[in-house]
Amino acid sequence: MCLCLAQALANNNPEKDLPFAPGEQLSFDIHFHWGIIMAKAGSAFYSVSSEDVLDLKSAYCSTLSFRTSAAFDKIFKMRDTLYSYVNAHIEPVYHKKYLHEGNTNYVEELAFVQFGEKKTEARSIRYNADGNVRFEKTLKASTVAFDMLNIFMFTRMLDFDNLTVGETIPLSAFIGRDNIKLQIKYAGQVILEKNDSQKYKALKFEVDVIDDAFTTSKKALEIWIGDDSNRYPLRIRAKLKIGTVEANLSSFSGNKYPHSSLIQIKPHN
Repeated sequence: MCLCLAQALANNNPEKDLPFAPGEQLSFDIHFHWGIIMAKAGSAFYSVSSEDVLDLKSAYCSTLSFRTSAAFDKIFKMRDTLYSYVNAHIEPVYHKKYLHEGNTNYVEELAFVQFGEKKTEARSIRYNADGNVRFEKTLKASTVAFDMLNIFMFTRMLDFDNLTVGETIPLSAFIGRDNIKLQIKYAGQVILEKNDSQKYKALKFEVDVIDDAFTTSKKALEIWIGDDSNRYPLRIRAKLKIGTVEANLSSFSGNKYPHSSLIQIKPHN
């Protein structure tokens, strides 16, 4: 059974029902896994603000910055920053990405022309480091489509009260030249262990991704959302060809609601 957009997005709710507010800040530790080897690769910082962009009226801007650690820079240096703007109905308006990965550097813009359950259209432009246009392309999807950063905001906005285990939501992600098809599956309520003294009440989602960058399309992405009114992403795991990448929430501030998904476990004497 597939959810329609009206069920999936809480875009008709008043602002007080949103799980976030301007001023929210989340920090993540990033680890790479190769077989039995796990190494801390860097950190990521996510924030929500209220601002407009260009001549487009927007309500919220989410920002994600990622940088590898000094030790990991020797293997593969990354300095990426993404901006995503949505309107008051939490519909995508504009996305900009600054990518610096190894010797690859470019800027990418995505301007949404139309957004809807049966048709989404956006104009994608990529610039080389020298500012010259590398490509310009119109992307179209016969379903709702987002930039990749707004997939996480979309997941936080789902109608959790009406989700059933195994329910799926088909959508697309516009990335570069490509319209990448996704399917988000609700896997149910779980207990997510952070360490011996901390566990979280969480809601798990599994994302099938049809893209060559992933080792498998099934469960290519796994997302654990905190089971409280903030709907923080607690853990995100991606199965890439270079290995498994995992982001774990390390700190937060500016939360709109009490952080009640955390379960503290008293140590034994």
